[in-house]
Amino acid sequence: MPNLYGVMVLLVVEILMVKVHVGMAVDCNIVKLLPCYPFIQDPTLPAPSPDSECCNNLHMEEHCLCDFAKNPIVGPYLDNPGIKKVANACSVTIPDPKTCH
Repeated sequence: MPNLYGVMVLLVVEILMVKVHVGMAVDCNIVKLLPCYPFIQDPTLPAPSPDSECCNNLHMEEHCLCDFAKNPIVGPYLDNPGIKKVANACSVTIPDPKTCH
C-alpha cells in the first residue's frame, strides 16, 4: 500500500497549492484530516470512535467543509463511501457543493 500513501501525500500537496489559489479561509487545513485517511481508504476498518483524533479534527474543520466540497480537486473525493462512513461516525454532514454559499 505504499502507493496509496504516495498518492495521498501528492494529493495533500496539490490541495495545499490549490488552497492558495482558490482563496480558502486561512484557518482551513485539510491536512488536519489525515487521521481519517485509514478509515476512508480501508473498508475493513471499523468507523472511528466519536472521540477519536479523526472525529475531533473533522469537527474542528467542519466550518471548512463547503470550501473543501467546492474545491475541484478535493470535492470529487467527498463522494467516497469511506468518507460517508467517517462522517456518520463523527456526526458530521458532508455538504453538497451545490448548496454551499
